[in-house]
Amino acid sequence: MAREKREVIVRGMTAKWFGDHFQDMKVYFSGLRAVPQYDSDFIGFYLEAPTSAITHIGVVDFIDRQPNETTFHLRAVIKLKDPVPVDHGIRKQEYWTFKELGIEKVVLLINNSSRVGSASGTPPEQLPSDPPLNTTSGITADQLIR
Repeated sequence: MAREKREVIVRGMTAKWFGDHFQDMKVYFSGLRAVPQYDSDFIGFYLEAPTSAITHIGVVDFIDRQPNETTFHLRAVIKLKDPVPVDHGIRKQEYWTFKELGIEKVVLLINNSSRVGSASGTPPEQLPSDPPLNTTSGITADQLIR
């Protein structure tokens, strides 16, 4: 069953936790009150004091929901050019919009050739309306800046 979505879920954490779990490319939520009610395609990372700012945005690949825990598996994590200061602590999560983050436009180019290529591995022809594919990195963020 699909859940209603919010633009960005901002997850509060310590800088140590972020450093220890950054390579996992997963964001965990557990406990009845800590699991987000809504889904999102983006996770904001709020680092507690002394940083007290949202420093990165994760691009969600897929979500694994269990009865009392949810894991957001990330496709990419993008460091914000300018961290977004927050005037209050975020202990679990909050729902934000890109506008509230000061981000006017988000453009992600995703290389879909691996998903829609032919069985022989030959990339499909690109349609004239498609943006150019970046075949070296898979995902690029043309603009995720304030």
